[in-house]
This record gives sequence, C-alpha cells and structure tokens, in this order.
Amino acid sequence: MSDTIFRTTAGPHWLTLLNPVRMAANLLSHRGLIYQFARRDVTGKYRGSYLGVLWAVLSPLLLLAVYTVIFSVIFELKFGTGAASGPGTFAINMFIAMLVFNVFAEVANRSPFLVLQNPNLVKKVVFPLESLVPAALLSSLVTMGVGLGVWLVGRCVLIGPPSWSTLLMPVVILPVCLTTLGLGWFLAALGVFVRDIGHTIAVIVQVLFLLTPIFYSVEMLEERNAPRVCVTLVRLNPLTQAAEQAREVALDSRLPQWDWWAAMLVVGVIVAVLGYAFFMKSRRAFADVI
Repeated sequence: MSDTIFRTTAGPHWLTLLNPVRMAANLLSHRGLIYQFARRDVTGKYRGSYLGVLWAVLSPLLLLAVYTVIFSVIFELKFGTGAASGPGTFAINMFIAMLVFNVFAEVANRSPFLVLQNPNLVKKVVFPLESLVPAALLSSLVTMGVGLGVWLVGRCVLIGPPSWSTLLMPVVILPVCLTTLGLGWFLAALGVFVRDIGHTIAVIVQVLFLLTPIFYSVEMLEERNAPRVCVTLVRLNPLTQAAEQAREVALDSRLPQWDWWAAMLVVGVIVAVLGYAFFMKSRRAFADVI
C-alpha cells in the first residue's frame, strides 16, 4: 500500500500541506461545493421514504426511548439524586451526550467509503476530493442541529428552559469537529487502499460508544466501584471530555473546563492538519487503485 501511495504522490511538499492556514484557505475556497455535497447528503438520506426528513427527528427519538427504558428503568441508572433524577431527566442527560458522539460516529463510519463511492470524481484532476470529508461533517452537524432542537423541547418540558451557557455548545464540539475532520481524511484515503478498514472502523465505533459516558458518567463509575481499568479506558477515550462538558454546559449551567478544552483544541488542529496532509499526498494514487 505505502509503495503505491508514495511512488505516485510527487505533488505538494509536506511542509506546504502541514500549514493549517493553507488548509483552512483551501476549504474556504471550496465552501460552496462543500455545502452542495452536504445538502445532497441530507436530502438523499431520506429520499423515497414516506416520512422524509422527519426521520431525522424520529430515529434519535426511537433510540432514545429504547436506551432510556433499558438503562433508566431496567438497570435503574440515574444522573444525580432525588425526585428530579427520573427517566425523563436521564433521557435528557443521555441525549445531549449522544448528539456529540453521533457527530464523530457518522463521519467515522462513512469516511472509508467516501472516495470509493465517487469513482467518477477521482478521474477529474480539478475536482477537490478533500471536500468530501468536510461535506460529510457538515451533514452530520445538520443532523445534530435537528436533534438539538428536539433536545431543547424535551428540556423545557421536563426540566425547564436552558440557561445561557447552552449557547456554548458549538464551542464545546469544535475540538471534536476538528479531530473528526482529520480522522475522516485519514480513513477516506486508507479506505481506497485497504478495503477492510470500513468494517474495522464500524467495530471500533461501537466499542467507543460503550466507552463514552453517554448513558452513565465517570463519577457514576467511580461511585459504583467499577474496575479501575474500566474507568481508565473511559477517561482515555477522547470523546469522554466532550460528552461530559456538553452536559455541564447544557444542563448544569457551567462553563467549559477551559484547560481541557484548549488541550483538546490543540490536538484537534494537529489531527486535522495531519489528516489533510496525508489525504492530499495520497490522492494522486487513487486513480491507480480505483
């Protein structure tokens, strides 16, 4: 695989590709195309179905109902204590973390197939294939926006109006978006040369779902004396901090932990730049493989 990539990728120098300003400028210059592909993804996802875009609301609600019954009613898990910690509150706490995770999961699951599913675009020298991953990310953010609207309604009914700190949700998920973008570029390029990567990522995403504090919290694990190795794995999960901070901002009226956020942002920028550089160096070999 590596011989195929680097033998045919004389293109731009690594130092040029590792410039985050040039990467941002490239994406900005193709913002119209990214928007068009994202719009196609959103509308095409439900084309031909009777309920259409309503599935964007119904799907998370159905999953939310199932998870709430399983974990809150059957296993009697709770966020907090007292009368206000019933199934409704559990659902609100779980849903906001699930929205954050789904942004990552949707892009990670789709990325290995993005180039493979568009072979006609690979042959077009002038087409910016790097736009496919940002378009997938934008599509997942639109889905999150719909889910966030559903969450706001549920919060108002079950708990009360959200505080002003909820407006910081875009700030909280920014590091997740950057990390997801970089990982998406890595997977999109690798998916061309290693066809099994898509199936492997699907399994990894499922494992990360269980290791992300969606239907539990880190404090809950510690209070129940969970094995130290389990707590360590959850804390090492890069999505853990994002899920926990989403709850703090949207439900506890607290500001993000800026030290953690800054560290995650730096990591996100590094992953995004490395993923972009890897994709751009690899793309010249795509036509030889597809």
